Amino acid sequence: MVFWLAAMALLLMGMLTAPGVTLGLLAGFVYSSRFEHWVHAGPMHHKSGGIAYERHVRDHHANRRAPVRYLAEKREQYRIGESAVPLIWLGHMIAIAGLWLITRQTSFWVSFTLIATVYFVLYEFLHHEMHQPHERWYHRTDLFQFLSELHRLHHYKAKENFNLVCPLWDWILGTLSTEELKPEASAPVGTPQPTGPRSVFSWFPEFAPKKS
Repeated sequence: MVFWLAAMALLLMGMLTAPGVTLGLLAGFVYSSRFEHWVHAGPMHHKSGGIAYERHVRDHHANRRAPVRYLAEKREQYRIGESAVPLIWLGHMIAIAGLWLITRQTSFWVSFTLIATVYFVLYEFLHHEMHQPHERWYHRTDLFQFLSELHRLHHYKAKENFNLVCPLWDWILGTLSTEELKPEASAPVGTPQPTGPRSVFSWFPEFAPKKS
């Protein structure tokens, strides 16, 4: 919120330009989605990734196998120290500061930083919530169900659906899957089963999910 207000203040003061902001937001989103896909498909799913591979594949995937154990038995507390994402974000902020000092393109880098920060925060929030019992109101929204089901498919077929926040680069690189999975055995009694891609792709019949 503070960052948004600061960016708006700079824009009103004439320190930011609309074209620079627009380009920065677009570039930041495309880059963040591509970076997410690269890290997930690369270090996190290749033995050469070392500790990233060990923690993601041999720990996270082994304990959250769909359609049996995708969801935790009870709600878990988010612990910032258990994820490398905050450190990756910090590294990006340092790099962006350096690039700003070189280029002095304030409008571009302020908006790029803003969208990249939002993307990283969304990644952490969504990934944590996707694996919790779906008991909260936002768990029932079409968009959340859509993204969660794409991720559940990733926990069934690990070579597909590497994007989590937005499947942009899965679509571009051909790793997007919209299959229908069996109902999730780990879903708590009384909570709705994931509707997944059907909830959004039903708006566009030409993109209807494939049967597995």
